[in-house]
Amino acid sequence: EKAVLIGASMGSTCALRYAALNPTDIACVVGLLSVCNLTVAYDNDLGSNRAGIGTAYGVTYPTPLPANSDPATMTSTLASIPIFLHHSSDDAYWTTSSAGANFVTATGAETQDVGALGHTDTSIAAANIPDIISFIRANT
Repeated sequence: EKAVLIGASMGSTCALRYAALNPTDIACVVGLLSVCNLTVAYDNDLGSNRAGIGTAYGVTYPTPLPANSDPATMTSTLASIPIFLHHSSDDAYWTTSSAGANFVTATGAETQDVGALGHTDTSIAAANIPDIISFIRANT
């Protein structure tokens, strides 16, 4: 059977990356507060998280992130996988350089905007669970 991947923030980024690297094993991906363009987050030090992102991938800025670390560079593969992305309209990880909109256009992902709640636990709590369950059921 195929897996359903669900993640929040960097966990969503990891889920998207895993899906891109293993597309035949994935039924669908649900991302909460997805970091759709990891390179933008790293290069712009969004949320002062550059060092943490670099550490996760074994690099120190200005060394670029390794190949296949950023889901934004793998959108052609991800376009074949059903994706549902929950986001806040004012989340810098979503809005900087139009990261979220560009990712959605390239992948055909479905989205849910919960308003101006930032990259916070409050935003995650605002996710419409019945919509997420319906999306998973429709794709499994």
